Amino acid sequence: MKDFCARTYPNAMFLFPCFLAFFLALSFLPRNAVAGETCSGFLPEDPMVRIMSLPLSGDVDGLLADIGREVSRETGLGREYITYYWQSIDRINCMGQKTEDHPVFVDLYVPGSFTTPEIGTLMTSIADNIERFAKIDKKWVFIHTHFPRQEQVYLSGEIAHWDAYQGDQNSSSAPKEASGTDTRKENTAGDGGWDAHAPQTRMHFQDGEMEFALALILGATANSGCEIGEAFVTAGRIAEGDAASWQKEWLHMAELVEARGDASFEKGHVVSAREQYMRASYYYRAALVSMLPGDSRFRETADRSRSLLRKAGKLLDPPLESFEIPFEGYTLPGYFRSASKEPGKRKTLIMIGGGETFAEDLVFYIARQAFERGYNFLTVDLPGQGILPLEGKVFRADMDTPLKAVVDYALTRVEVDPDRLAMFGISGGGGFVPQAAQHDKRIGAIAMNSAVVDAYRLFAAMPVASMTEETMKTFPSFKENTLRVIAWRWGVPMDDISGLVEANRGFSFDPARITCPALSLVGEGEYADSNVQEQQKMFLQGLPPATKRALVVTPAKEGASNHCLTENRSIMSQVVFDFFDEAFDSRK
Repeated sequence: MKDFCARTYPNAMFLFPCFLAFFLALSFLPRNAVAGETCSGFLPEDPMVRIMSLPLSGDVDGLLADIGREVSRETGLGREYITYYWQSIDRINCMGQKTEDHPVFVDLYVPGSFTTPEIGTLMTSIADNIERFAKIDKKWVFIHTHFPRQEQVYLSGEIAHWDAYQGDQNSSSAPKEASGTDTRKENTAGDGGWDAHAPQTRMHFQDGEMEFALALILGATANSGCEIGEAFVTAGRIAEGDAASWQKEWLHMAELVEARGDASFEKGHVVSAREQYMRASYYYRAALVSMLPGDSRFRETADRSRSLLRKAGKLLDPPLESFEIPFEGYTLPGYFRSASKEPGKRKTLIMIGGGETFAEDLVFYIARQAFERGYNFLTVDLPGQGILPLEGKVFRADMDTPLKAVVDYALTRVEVDPDRLAMFGISGGGGFVPQAAQHDKRIGAIAMNSAVVDAYRLFAAMPVASMTEETMKTFPSFKENTLRVIAWRWGVPMDDISGLVEANRGFSFDPARITCPALSLVGEGEYADSNVQEQQKMFLQGLPPATKRALVVTPAKEGASNHCLTENRSIMSQVVFDFFDEAFDSRK
C-alpha cells in the first residue's frame, strides 16, 4: 500500500479529498460510556470507522455482521456499540487517473478516552477482518486517525505515527528505504509476535518485532545488561526489519564491549571488567534473537554469551554460580546467586522463561531485584529453551516434569528455605509454572506474566493458526526468522508455522488444583487482547475459593504496558516481590 500510494499520489494525506463514497460505519463507545453521553467532544452515536473501497458482491449484510462480531471479540468492545451502513461506487479516480488496484481507505474517529494500544488493536482488528471476510488483502488497507487523536496511521499492514507521512506534498518520489532494508511489510501490532507484542510507546523502530526486542534489551539496563548509549547507537545502524543487519550490529557492539572488559580484566580492574562482560554477554544474546539455528554462528554466539556471563558472575560478591541439573540423560544449565554471603536459609525465587528464552535473559530480567530483596535467585534452561533444541530437546506438554527436577536441585542447596520457595514464569512460563505448582506442593507461591491456562486454545485464536509459508515470505526477515525459531523450539518444521497450534495441545493446567498463593501480572496494552483476558478469567475463576489470588494490570501511562513488562522492571518487581513477601509473611 505504501508503494501504491507513493506511485499514484505524491502524498498520502491528500488521498481523502479524491474519494466521496462508500461508508462502512462502526460506532464504538468507550468502555465507560452510555448512550447519549459525549466523550472528549465526540458523540457516541457518530460513526467512528468510515471505510471507502470498491463495491463488493454477495451477502453484504452477512459480511458486515461477520466483521462486527470479530472486531468486537478481538477488541473487547460490546456488540451493542457496533452499527453499520454501506454504500458503494463503481470506480475510483484520483488526480485524473483511474486506479487499477483495490485499496480500502478508512477514516478512524476515536474518543479521547481510547488509549494508544486500544487504537492500535482496533486498527489491526479492522484490517484483519476486512481481509478475512471481504477478501481484500490488508496490504491494500490504509487507516488514518482523526479527531481527537490524530496520531497513528495503518499503512500496508503496519502501524506508524501519522507524522511520518506528512511530507512535502510536491515531492514526486517514493519514500526511500534505508540501505539494506528488507522491503517486505509486516503487521507491527496486534499479532506483534504472538509471544511478543510490540511496545505500546514507540522508542525507535517502526518494525514491531524489532521494537519489542529493543524494549527487552533496554529493560535490562537496571540489571547491568545494557547501556542506553550503546543500545541506541546500535539500533541506529540497523535497517528496519532486516535480520542480517540486526545480527551484524549487535555482534559488533558485543565485540567492542568485550574488548573493553578484557582490557580492564588484564589490569585487575574487577568492577569495570565485570560490567563490560555482563553487557557483552547480553549483546551476544541479542544477536541471537533473529538468527536461525542452522546458521553456523548460532551455537558459537550462544556459547560466547554464556561464557562471558559465567566469567562476569565469578566477579560478583557473592558470585553468580553456573550449574547443570542432570535430567533424563542430559543436563539443564542454569545460574544461582545466594542472597547473602552469610550462612542461613533464605527466600528463593526460581525464575522461568517462555518460548524464546535463554537462562541468561532471566539473569538480566530480574536477578538484581531478587538479590536486593533478600531472595536467592535461581534460573535454568528447560527443554525448548536456550540451545537445548539443538540436541532435540524441545518443549513438551509435561513441563512440570523438568520443573520438578529444578525444585529438587533448589532444595539441595543449604541457602534455600524450603518453606519460602517462589516461582515466577513469564510469557510461555505463565503456563509452565502453574502446571508445576498443581503437581508440586513444595512450591510456596507463584507469579505469572501472564497466566496461560490453555496454550492450545490461545494459539488457535492467534494469526499463527492460519499462517502459510506464502504469508511468511511476505514478512520482513526479522519477523520471519523469529517465528521460524519459535516453531523450531516446539519441534515444528520451520516451514509449517501453523503447526504451532497443534504442537501446543496439552500445554495446560487446571486452576482448581492450585493451592498456593497465585498472582497473574499483565501490562495494560497486552490485556487489551480479548484472548489474554479470557485466559486470566479462566485462571481467576477456576482457582479454589481458599486460594490467595491477584490479577494486576499495570498501566500504560506509567510505561508498564508491554508483554512481560520488558520496559518497566521496577513496577514488575514491585508487584511480584510484594506479593511473594506478603504470601510468606502471612504464614508466620
